Amino acid sequence: MQRIVSYLVVLALATASIMATQLLFGLSEAGAACVNGELQPGAGEDLEVTGACTVNEGQTYRYGNVNIYNGGSLNFVDPSANKKIHFWAKSILVERNSSLTAGAPGSPIGTKCQAAKVAGQTVYCGGMVTFHLYGEDQGAYPFGTNPGKGGKGITCKTDARCGVPAGIWSPPNGPGSAEVTLPGGVSDYFYAYEPLTYDDGDPNGFFGYKVLALSYGGTLQLFGKKGALNDGGQVSDPSNSGRSWARLSRTLLKGGTTLFLDRKVDPDWEPGDQIVVTTTDYLPGHSEQLEICNVD
Repeated sequence: MQRIVSYLVVLALATASIMATQLLFGLSEAGAACVNGELQPGAGEDLEVTGACTVNEGQTYRYGNVNIYNGGSLNFVDPSANKKIHFWAKSILVERNSSLTAGAPGSPIGTKCQAAKVAGQTVYCGGMVTFHLYGEDQGAYPFGTNPGKGGKGITCKTDARCGVPAGIWSPPNGPGSAEVTLPGGVSDYFYAYEPLTYDDGDPNGFFGYKVLALSYGGTLQLFGKKGALNDGGQVSDPSNSGRSWARLSRTLLKGGTTLFLDRKVDPDWEPGDQIVVTTTDYLPGHSEQLEICNVD
């Protein structure tokens, strides 16, 4: 059965939003960020999470670079309807033996909101937890920068190797010379981290900037109700994407405003949701971000 999705093109307002945010974030202030296990809203300062810290509903959080390390955990709760979480950061880096988790297998993000909708409340259940990665473009358009003069990526706090054991980072016979045992019991080759192309302003800034990065031995778990298969965890066909993404059943012509899909996507897809129509080539910039205005 074909499903029809109509959409509106999202206007390019991101630049203005980022500029306004940078002025606000310039007001940095010191103080404890996690009080009694609960994260405080912040004022643009850098954040280091080294213990258990909960991100509560109905708040907007503003930080600079966020490092989660030394066993720290940053846990986002499932917000109630109309109590969304907005988390602003320049970059977020999850390091060894540390974690960032949003929701849980039994209570993915959106569970409370969907329950409110079933109960008859008129609520929109998209964007319940939003990560905003902000900051200026540090590159030199259009030809990059001279070696060592590029953007400065977020750096690890564990150590210069981001917690990677020395024997794995620099094996006796050189990088990639033999398989090693990696976190999770996987045997594979490991190559020491290096800065990204054009982001080599700091030799230890391996992950770039404006990123949600996961380093060696870190854990990132994002549980969302929208689009997920609700079958108690027993997925019979791992290739089944459920309602998280779908394929077009008809060609999308230039200027078209209706997508014909190969499956039913409501009630998960709803007006106000933002989706991406992926490119058919290998250039990610050719993908298009759209906003749904109607689902039939």
